[in-house]
Amino acid sequence: MKKLIVVVILFSLNITTFSYAQTKRSQKEIFQVTYKSSKDLVASRHFQFVGELVYNAAKREKLESNSNGIRLNKTKVSGTLKALGKANKRVDITGVIMNYNASYDDDKQSISVDFLVNGNKVHIDILPNGKALITSNLANANAMTWLGKLIKL
Repeated sequence: MKKLIVVVILFSLNITTFSYAQTKRSQKEIFQVTYKSSKDLVASRHFQFVGELVYNAAKREKLESNSNGIRLNKTKVSGTLKALGKANKRVDITGVIMNYNASYDDDKQSISVDFLVNGNKVHIDILPNGKALITSNLANANAMTWLGKLIKL
């Protein structure tokens, strides 16, 4: 009976050792699929940004995703984003896209998109986890950042 107990104890120790011996996946490996998907969306120039949060250095507000977003359709962009702190104030981002430039950093799994619409700069940063950040130099959007996600159209 003592031998059986010793064998069971040794067996249970071996099981825990094997489970801890597995290697952990790095963050880069975990986000690889999301990064590739984001990269394909940006390259297609046919996607939608859905806003979830707007913030600046002082405060932030949660957004209703069904009414805060912009659509990029190859050569045009259209949509509105809620301005921070203003009940009905919206930032309109609509027009023809000029100087579209996407840059990819495969090591950091980050994507940066810049373009002009009606003479205003729009900048989108896409993080490895798929979240996207929009900033713009529009007069009523200065110092505001919108956090959201990109979805395929």
